[in-house]
Amino acid sequence: MALFSGVGAFLGGAFFPLLVLVLAFGLVGTPFAIAVVLVLLNGDAVSEPNSTLANLGGVVLFAVTTVLAANFVRSRALSDLGDPLSVFVVVFAAAMGAATLGLLGKFVRETVGRPTAA
Repeated sequence: MALFSGVGAFLGGAFFPLLVLVLAFGLVGTPFAIAVVLVLLNGDAVSEPNSTLANLGGVVLFAVTTVLAANFVRSRALSDLGDPLSVFVVVFAAAMGAATLGLLGKFVRETVGRPTAA
């Protein structure tokens, strides 16, 4: 993703619409990033998993960012589907949503199959 952001310096256009677009991608991608962090911190690779309070805080943060991202996509991007940038934001949001659901599904499947420590 960082490689693609370098192309932004060569994009033509007004500053503020491009700023809104970049902020939209950040907003839509945030729930996925939080889900990745939560899954990694609760995985087998970590010797000491998160506390219940830290997990609860992460889940609340995930829920808030998901609602904000969904509200943005619903109110801004879906209202202007004639604009190719809005369509790209919606497609990106759908891809991030599918990736997040896949990640959470994999985590649940692995957690259910994991033996409990005695």
